Amino acid sequence: MSRHNPSTLRFPCVECERRFVSQTELDAHVISHTNNYEYAHECPVCQKKFSRKPFVARHIRQVHEKERKHQCELCPKAFFTNSALQEHLGTHTTERLYECNECGLSLKTKETLRAHLTVHSGVRGYQCELCNKSFRTTSNLNVHMVTHTKEKPYECRYCGVRFGRSHHRSRHEFTAHQKKKLKAE
Repeated sequence: MSRHNPSTLRFPCVECERRFVSQTELDAHVISHTNNYEYAHECPVCQKKFSRKPFVARHIRQVHEKERKHQCELCPKAFFTNSALQEHLGTHTTERLYECNECGLSLKTKETLRAHLTVHSGVRGYQCELCNKSFRTTSNLNVHMVTHTKEKPYECRYCGVRFGRSHHRSRHEFTAHQKKKLKAE
């Protein structure tokens, strides 16, 4: 279906370049770019607010329940959506399809290009409330927060050891478990 190939979707958002299958979906999305849009639906777990009730349910499944039904066949990573998995698969190739207009750097995924562009803006809009360090992305801030909370949310799927950062868990799973399996074969 066309939902899985964004370039075939006929209704683009002029603000963020996302594309939609219908004008109705685009209209609902465009409202999210205005400052006076009401976010009336709240997550009961973290109190984050959303514009539509289905977004709360999706947020709970993705963030709090850590649902990951789409497993990469090439590494231990799993994703909430198939589109995120498809985007991730680009990291396993040598192709670099996304080029930065500022410096010409070629990157493998749209997400890495989006993150890279913050380097050129110099804006660090996400500030830690505990130590006043600031970050370019929310994901960088979230990674940083582990230094304060000492939380270890990433559990090894083989032995249960927990890690504060997902890439530390991935490295552990590969070196402690998968590498041994490969050598045994």
